Amino acid sequence: LITQLAKGLELLQNLLHRMMAKNKQERIPSSLELVQIIDELLFKLPDNKKKSSLKDSTDALLDFDEPPSPKKKEKKEKPPRTPHELDKPRFTRSSRFSLNLKIILPIIGGLVAVAILLIIFTKPSPPPPPPPTPTSDSLYIESAQNFFRLKKYDLALDAINKAEQFKQTPEKRRQKEKLKREIIQQQDTLTFNNALKLNTIEAMKSYISSFSSGLHLDEANKKILLLSEQKEKEELKKKLLASRKQLRSQYKDLSLEDVKVMLKRLKFFDKYYNKEGSFTNYFEVTAVEKNKIITDYATGLIWYQSGSSEPLTFSDAQKWIDDLNKQKYFGYTDWRFPTLEELESLLENKESKDGLFIDSLFLPDQTYLWAGDSNEKNKRWAIDFYSGDVSRVDANTRVFVRPVRSMF
Repeated sequence: LITQLAKGLELLQNLLHRMMAKNKQERIPSSLELVQIIDELLFKLPDNKKKSSLKDSTDALLDFDEPPSPKKKEKKEKPPRTPHELDKPRFTRSSRFSLNLKIILPIIGGLVAVAILLIIFTKPSPPPPPPPTPTSDSLYIESAQNFFRLKKYDLALDAINKAEQFKQTPEKRRQKEKLKREIIQQQDTLTFNNALKLNTIEAMKSYISSFSSGLHLDEANKKILLLSEQKEKEELKKKLLASRKQLRSQYKDLSLEDVKVMLKRLKFFDKYYNKEGSFTNYFEVTAVEKNKIITDYATGLIWYQSGSSEPLTFSDAQKWIDDLNKQKYFGYTDWRFPTLEELESLLENKESKDGLFIDSLFLPDQTYLWAGDSNEKNKRWAIDFYSGDVSRVDANTRVFVRPVRSMF
């Protein structure tokens, strides 16, 4: 038994070393083999009935443990056992000790096996070893070149800076400086292009702060100036639209007196009826391909830049506007005749370079324009931008038309 226990313990020791392996696939077979060896040792335990030597040694140990009695007592004879008592099994101390071992050792072995399995499956895998640290500038320069090809300029520049901790030959130093310049130039251009995409003053200022002597410094400063002007214009447009002059957009039948009162009230210029009048527009031209419109932020109106290519009667001019809406000119379908108030807002108190009393942003071909307001039965109001005044015109007279639409 002792020899078997020694061999078993030696096997257990070897298996425990194998169970401490880092690879889980090696630990699991070792644990299973350990459980098998424990079962074999338990199976080979001495039996009370089969092995008398264990019984004798156990009795001897138990007798040795009993305290010696001071006086020798006479040994009393035990009465003979009855036939009924002979049928009952008799348990000695030796047999009870053997039974206890058979019960306790399997329990202990099972607990040990469970603990070993828990250790195997709960033991974390070791972290991967860190990458080797370069021991020369050549590896850092090579890494920088790889990052540069991948357009990861921040990582490339970081690798170049780390290469400076090593002593370098003049050739290596020149190679490093050249690569560093190329990285910074590419990083400069990339940052500037990203700022252009954002198209904000903050993005351009961020580029200048990052590259105070960058390749695109002049372009960035010009862009900041342009964006600042655009921002001021947008703010001015919002203010003008908020305080724009509200003009009537519904057509009415007007007498000459109604027109004179309107010119005085709105302070519009007319060469004959209100010479002191003056109104400041705020025009902006917008073009899409060959089509152009003019937006007046002072009134909230959008004008067709030119107009009909030839003079038309009032009814023909209405058909021309209807066709314009069917074509969705500039994406709109609500073009119409301007009211006399709206058309009067275009009259200026001085002639332009084209000799007309209208801003030169408008094409000079259309000098005489229809208004949508009427006068009496078959007459309409029109404005002559060549002479700078309003007049009543028969509806069958041929006059140009310049349509308008409202922003709101």
